[in-house]
Amino acid sequence: MPTMPPDQLNWDERGEFTIGSRRDGAVMIGGVTVDLERVRQVLCSHPGVADAAVRPMQPDEGHRLKAFVVPRPEASENIAALLLSLTAHHDATLSVAERPRAFRFGRALPVTPSGKPADWPASEGSREA
Repeated sequence: MPTMPPDQLNWDERGEFTIGSRRDGAVMIGGVTVDLERVRQVLCSHPGVADAAVRPMQPDEGHRLKAFVVPRPEASENIAALLLSLTAHHDATLSVAERPRAFRFGRALPVTPSGKPADWPASEGSREA
């Protein structure tokens, strides 16, 4: 049985294709394939994190990952301590390419008006790590 490639294949009328976006949610960061869901799971495994989202930075923000973190209630009172602990946690677990470089903290993950996951700025109000 043939294996499906990790990328979308965009076929044209001549029977030729171009490679499109990835199907598996992975992105290239610093020349390394990074699974965003794995990074999210590592962040969510921290005892102070209730939920998290991970995205590549926009081109004007940088060339690494950014994370939006929803702290657990007991951790939300000291975000600076949570950031230090979370950074140590992901430094011990993730490769350099997998480590988010910018963190934002909030009560809920950002969503569009229709309820779909939304992007967030890495710089404004972020905590750099």
